[in-house]
Amino acid sequence: MIRSIGLFCVLCLLSLLTSCHTTSPADQDLPPYNPNVEAFTTGKISRYSPVYLIFNQEIPADRLKADRLGKLVRLKPDVPGRWAFENNRTLVFKPEKGFQVEVGARYEITRTLQTNVSLFYINKDNIRQTLANKGDISNGVELDKKVVGQVGRMDSKGFDIDITWSPIYNLSMSAGYGYTDAKVRDLADNPYMPTTSSKGKQYAYIPKNTFYAFGAYTVSKGVLKGLGVNFSTSFQDKVYRNSDNTSSFDAYWLTDLGFSYTLKSNVRLGVNINNLFNKEYCNQALGNQLIPSMPRNFMLSASYTL
Repeated sequence: MIRSIGLFCVLCLLSLLTSCHTTSPADQDLPPYNPNVEAFTTGKISRYSPVYLIFNQEIPADRLKADRLGKLVRLKPDVPGRWAFENNRTLVFKPEKGFQVEVGARYEITRTLQTNVSLFYINKDNIRQTLANKGDISNGVELDKKVVGQVGRMDSKGFDIDITWSPIYNLSMSAGYGYTDAKVRDLADNPYMPTTSSKGKQYAYIPKNTFYAFGAYTVSKGVLKGLGVNFSTSFQDKVYRNSDNTSSFDAYWLTDLGFSYTLKSNVRLGVNINNLFNKEYCNQALGNQLIPSMPRNFMLSASYTL
């Protein structure tokens, strides 16, 4: 894919070059150092092509630290990928690349029963991944921030299947199951974990198994005409929070229940009970501090149809 980039590179080189932090008598006639250096392009550049930055002087070996590049150099608009030193004068941006294959089928078993099935495979290179969370111990030091780095390659494969059944008028029920095997295949060099520690590990924040079931019914005649009820339950498998699978959120089930009533004036009143069984679970965190998700709660609604 080719797209117009416009404002493309904003280079914040800070103290990367030696001349950025030392001044000799011979340098006194030079203009003062500006920590914000900008470069522009107005042509068309493929978002999948590498970008090379070549400096007019060599960078000292002790400053060739790949883990600092995310702070020193940025692209606008943002393009997924990673920065790396090719040598002591050349910096290269390697964009995220990948491909996806998916096939699916829909089958009508009977007039009231249908099913959908899909299979997929995804392969990506140079993708971002959580290497460590705030509070983790790295090289004997407790980290004060979350660390996101570049994974060399990951792939995921799996399938989804769902089935829908409508045995009578105004009654619909459905259920679905999904399986995803997403794993890290290669990890770029970084100071936070050995490059071999996460190979073959489950990719962070992607559950291996998911399931849902849903049902809804609306009374179409009689004294209760206009009354509706819906019920849903869902399952999410354990998800890991980092590349080496040492931290995770537990699996959990959630169930919701809802009622509605449509008046003759086309006004619809509703009440939903979310997290019906008041399940305690966590799916987000602040560093290593898990944040509890919403307990049982109620939501009232009213709507009018013209």
